[in-house]
Amino acid sequence: MRLIHPEVLFAAGYAIFLLLVSRVLRWRADRIFHLATRMKATTPSDNTDGLVEPSWAHGLAARFRLGLSGVLLSLAGFLLLAAGWRFHTPAEISLLAPIAAWIVMRGRELYRARSSLMLNVKSRNNQKNPAPI
Repeated sequence: MRLIHPEVLFAAGYAIFLLLVSRVLRWRADRIFHLATRMKATTPSDNTDGLVEPSWAHGLAARFRLGLSGVLLSLAGFLLLAAGWRFHTPAEISLLAPIAAWIVMRGRELYRARSSLMLNVKSRNNQKNPAPI
């Protein structure tokens, strides 16, 4: 008799792999967006600091990576949910529960990152084109 079914071990390992890939995607999205905002202007502009706005492609690339990261987190959560539903001995649940908590924490961080990215884009647009008074 086994304590933990091999299918649960596979689901836990694959969920951890998806979490790590999601983390790399989140890091790449942050890096793309922050590097794009620090690009030096190639032509003289009205900006005194020499910074230019990121192009629409950089913003979409960052959003795409954040969205893909969310999909991978959802898939990892679904795998753990299915494994916990099918095999629910205390040993298996004690293996799956910390990974599920890690997924929830990463999901909250991803939601905050997406919200801050959207706020940064909106605030830059408002500074560029202020509303008439």
